[in-house]
Amino acid sequence: MLPDVSKLEPLPGPYDILELQSGQSITLKPTGFVLGTMSIKPKGATESKTIIVLRLTVDRADKSTSPPYWDITSQLLIADLHAHLSASLGAKTVYQVRKQGTGPQARFTTTINATR
Repeated sequence: MLPDVSKLEPLPGPYDILELQSGQSITLKPTGFVLGTMSIKPKGATESKTIIVLRLTVDRADKSTSPPYWDITSQLLIADLHAHLSASLGAKTVYQVRKQGTGPQARFTTTINATR
């Protein structure tokens, strides 16, 4: 279960949002993570809102560009990954994340492999 958004600190920029197309997958080998918040302004909205963000620092082999992390904003994916990360970050876990669908209807499948 994720903490209440009011109990988290804003993440400093720069932001690098993980964006996948429907059917696309990515392999992630986390080296660290932090939960924080980000202020966004959804399309068509007149005001900003604060959301929970999972900043996932990854192995350089997974992301050769700076910054060395992905900011994950999908609340469903955050809930799934955060539970696993909290329990097993030291286990050198590899995550395969695949996106299906677009927009608010998008869902993610996470496959976990405990070896690197």
